[in-house]
Amino acid sequence: IQHSNMDHGLIDVSDDPITPSITSLTVQKDKMSGWNISFNTENFKFTPAQVNTAHIPGQGHAHIYVNGEKFARLYAPDFHMPVLGAPIETIRITLNANGHETMAIGEEVIEKIWRN
Repeated sequence: IQHSNMDHGLIDVSDDPITPSITSLTVQKDKMSGWNISFNTENFKFTPAQVNTAHIPGQGHAHIYVNGEKFARLYAPDFHMPVLGAPIETIRITLNANGHETMAIGEEVIEKIWRN
């Protein structure tokens, strides 16, 4: 299930004019197969056309981690995850800048974690 173990570092957004956050995370088993994942953000806009460019406050994408391993990059707050070969213990969503740095307030990562 591993997508990448690349560590892009943190970007402290506490001095940005707006501070993004993840306000909720829902994980539900899909009736047909896999899992439906949905999360809500505040002060954040998904900007897939800006990926791999410089940081713009309040913009970027998200990363999803399954059992501690990066699974995918997300450009929207809803995602269908297929059935995986291993049981799901945790799902973690982070907000990431256009350059892939994980957004943080100081050293505190902007994230939500779901535990099964």
